Amino acid sequence: MTNLNGKAKAIIAISAVATLLLLAATFFAASAATGRNVSIQIPGFSKGGSKDVPSDYSTEDHLTLVDVPDEKASAESNNATKPALDEALEYSSNPIRLLSTCSKSKEEKQRLKENGIAAANVLLSYDSSQRTIVRLDFGFVPQELEGINRFKPNLLPLASTYKDADYIVFARQSPKRLFYHHEIVYCDMAWATAQPSDRKILKCTSLGAYTLELPEWQSAEGVCKDIPFFAIAQGHIDPRVFLSPYGEPLMLVSVNGKNTCISQYIIDLRAVIPNLGRKLGISETEVPIAFSELTELTRDQAKKFEKNWVVLYDQDNVAYVQHELGPTRSLTILQGSGSGKNLLDKDKQETPQCIKELVPAENGSVDVEIHQATNSLRVTLCEFPCEPNVHNTVLVSIFHIKYKNMAETTYKRYAAVMNATAPFNIIARSPELTISGGDEKTNFYAVSMVWDRSFWDHPTWSEYLKKNKGDNTKYDPATSNDPIDKSTSNTDDYYHGWISDMVVINFSIDELESAVIHTPMKDILDCLIFCQ
Repeated sequence: MTNLNGKAKAIIAISAVATLLLLAATFFAASAATGRNVSIQIPGFSKGGSKDVPSDYSTEDHLTLVDVPDEKASAESNNATKPALDEALEYSSNPIRLLSTCSKSKEEKQRLKENGIAAANVLLSYDSSQRTIVRLDFGFVPQELEGINRFKPNLLPLASTYKDADYIVFARQSPKRLFYHHEIVYCDMAWATAQPSDRKILKCTSLGAYTLELPEWQSAEGVCKDIPFFAIAQGHIDPRVFLSPYGEPLMLVSVNGKNTCISQYIIDLRAVIPNLGRKLGISETEVPIAFSELTELTRDQAKKFEKNWVVLYDQDNVAYVQHELGPTRSLTILQGSGSGKNLLDKDKQETPQCIKELVPAENGSVDVEIHQATNSLRVTLCEFPCEPNVHNTVLVSIFHIKYKNMAETTYKRYAAVMNATAPFNIIARSPELTISGGDEKTNFYAVSMVWDRSFWDHPTWSEYLKKNKGDNTKYDPATSNDPIDKSTSNTDDYYHGWISDMVVINFSIDELESAVIHTPMKDILDCLIFCQ
């Protein structure tokens, strides 16, 4: 990094003194000579229950960001211009606190409140001049499937070296009209225009979509006693496709279970799609395939119908599975043969109040539930190339509040913000996320998210490190305090981004159509609400 100016040094000094005074009496006697960020013992996390926990695994979590106020930086940012806020985020010891500063004025928020309107974050799409959603066109549909919809989309950007298409996109189709036997289709897509309006769309470069060839089976005998219909081979339901920190194209999908009626399975899609690794720029020699076939994931006290699990990666890229966000949380280590024991102590499994408050105590005949939605992404809360560490970096995932009655189902979307280290304490959430161009009659279901480097205005982190290697003023993850991903040979260019970087959110529209938006992560994290 470049040398800090005097103003930045003053901010850091004040924050450091405040932090030490607040925590010294309770947690530790700090060593002024080390200059290291403080750590605290996390209550509620058990490391037992899996041989796959690294031998050097520590139960010390990074400082919960909301516990340490950074009043001076926060006050300065309240009336700051964008560049001033970016500078404050970079030099703050507590950047997430600054993100409570809304782009909305106090007057606007008060006006909305007086009119009974929640101050939602409206997400614009920066991939189209209209700033609205971009539809996905899967091309030709065989006559026997005419009228069949492709929904629940998952988009992955292809490598810049691959010139024949921009993305590969996966979606669900249900030839039996949602009753049973669901399939996954996919194709390479490129930017195109819809005629006669000239609106931008993404369209298959092939004549039509291909069916993903995966094995299927009936549920094991006796595991569907309460819901026997689901014992029939259902096919592959509601895929979630995402990139690991190493670029592995992984898919979580619901399939008939061996241990419960409908289970969650994981697979590396390079094992079933020819040349996918080459298109993504991922070498199987450098990044071997860990899940070469559908692998059933299990947990203690499994539900009859498992769906919507989320994989979370810690600062060393160890993978965990979060099975549900509410009404309680469940977290396990991701293992080759499944998951297993909940690592959260019982008193730490309760969903934070900041999320539970979204579910009304009484809502008439409407059932209201908390549902996980997208995969997670790692976000450093300042502009590239500020140094990522566990104190300025979080995990973000979108979840739904689901409203259901006999006639219809509606979803509201929110982002959950978690610590970057296990057990991934939930420290904040966003306001409701609404989509430009949508209304209460259009049901946008968030499916997955991915960073899109084709929209970034900076190199990848590994490219930056390589370019600046040997310059001792630049970041070195091998010597930095509390770094994210200590390995320079496998630096995360896929799961990790910075706050202003562009992310793609994939949406299902009324379980009929597929669309995406490109929006900066900063817009998702505007006006955060903290979980105390």
